[in-house]
Amino acid sequence: MNTKTNFISLQEFTAEVNAIEHARCAEINKKPGLLFRAAHNDLPESMMELYYNQGYAPQECVDIMRLELELELEGYAEAAAS
Repeated sequence: MNTKTNFISLQEFTAEVNAIEHARCAEINKKPGLLFRAAHNDLPESMMELYYNQGYAPQECVDIMRLELELELEGYAEAAAS
């Protein structure tokens, strides 16, 4: 049982994570002159279950996912450079 999110359900947790990401995309899309627009496809509860069960707050979950993506992209860049 998580400690930080035990006051909300997994469904509410997932909805909050998706809302954070939708808001981020909306902010990005406000910038003038974009060649491409940012888009977010809703993440399913099955992807959020681990973060929820570990007790992460929705914003912490988003931060961790972004960090994981950055590290993955750095790995691809290093592999491509070698």
